[in-house]
Amino acid sequence: MNAAVGKLGQDQPPVGFTSYSDRRDNEDEGWALQVVNDVVPSNGIVFPALLALTADTKNPAASRLAIDFLMGDDSETGGPGYAPFYVAGDWPTRSDIKGHPDAIPLADFKAWRVDPAATATIRKSVGDLVLQLQ
Repeated sequence: MNAAVGKLGQDQPPVGFTSYSDRRDNEDEGWALQVVNDVVPSNGIVFPALLALTADTKNPAASRLAIDFLMGDDSETGGPGYAPFYVAGDWPTRSDIKGHPDAIPLADFKAWRVDPAATATIRKSVGDLVLQLQ
């Protein structure tokens, strides 16, 4: 879908729905994917991504080090560990990491916010419904 919608040189490119952060591949793939922020009622959803240890991890110290690395260093961009996440469409949870310069600021991004606490309360019901529909 990204290749069809984002192909350069199209007179009337089709419209498609994808992840805002897919723009990270524009240069490598030769695409021209862009975000449309003035869509009513919303241009999409924003949801948190989590890093966590599982209860039975075999190497908890190594896991904590990996998470610490992925959360970034003390630089403005989070450094090499945070680099895969430092793209327009992925917003840092740390207040000391600046937003990507090519990104719409999260406060101005017109997407619905997923409430993780509210979602957790209905997760089992939704999962049960999905299983029933299969």
